[in-house]
Order: sequence, then structure tokens, then C-alpha cells
Amino acid sequence: MLNLKEIIVLLFFVMVMIIMFIDRSRRMESYTNINKLNDTNKQVVNFCRRLRKYDKPSDHTVMLRNFRKRKLEKNNTIIKNLFSEIESMQKELVNTRKTKINDYKCKLQKKATKQIAAINKAKDNIENRNKIVLNINPV
Repeated sequence: MLNLKEIIVLLFFVMVMIIMFIDRSRRMESYTNINKLNDTNKQVVNFCRRLRKYDKPSDHTVMLRNFRKRKLEKNNTIIKNLFSEIESMQKELVNTRKTKINDYKCKLQKKATKQIAAINKAKDNIENRNKIVLNINPV
């Protein structure tokens, strides 16, 4: 049958297997799936997140945060400048359209006054066609 050495080796092997199983089960408990978290685990996660906010940020984090702020400020100033430029271009476009319209109206007004003057002169000529007009200049 089995001698003493074989029994001891078998017991040792069984003990090692039990220890490995217990250790594996402990590891599995520490790495649970996020979907399987209960309320106490969620509270621990929230606590750790809030606690992390109070940690002193690293130089790299501060540098990235400052870079992002500067980039946002720069982009905002560029956007504001572009908006003001677009606005000024729109105002200029409206003003040029207004001046063109006003110039056109002035041209029409001048042409209309010349036409009215020509019509009035023709009317006077028609009225005075049978009259003789003498211009006497002393010499």
C-alpha cells in the first residue's frame, strides 16, 4: 500500500492546492466587475475619487492643465477677433450697399430734374412760339 512518504507528499500536495485555491478566491474578490458593485463598493469608489481630488497634483498634471487653459483662452480670443472682424465686414458691406443705393437715387434725381427743366423749357417754347422776343443791348 502507501508508505509514509507517499502519504506526506500527497497531503503536502493537497495543502498546496487548497492554499492556491484560497489565494485565488481572495484575488478574485479584490477584482470585481464594476457592474457587480453594490452600494458599499460604490461609496468606497466615490470616496476614493473625492480623496484623489485633495491630492497635490503632479507637475505634469499642472502643466497640462495650464496648457489647456492657455489654449482655451487663446482660442477664445481668436474667436472673438474673428467675430468682430466678421461684424465689421458685414457693416462695411451694408454701408457700401447703402452708398450705392444713395448714389443711384441721386443720379436718378439729377436726371429727373434735367428732364423736368427740359420739359418746362419746351412748354415755354410752345407757349411763346408766336411771340417775338427782342434782346436789345446798348452798344
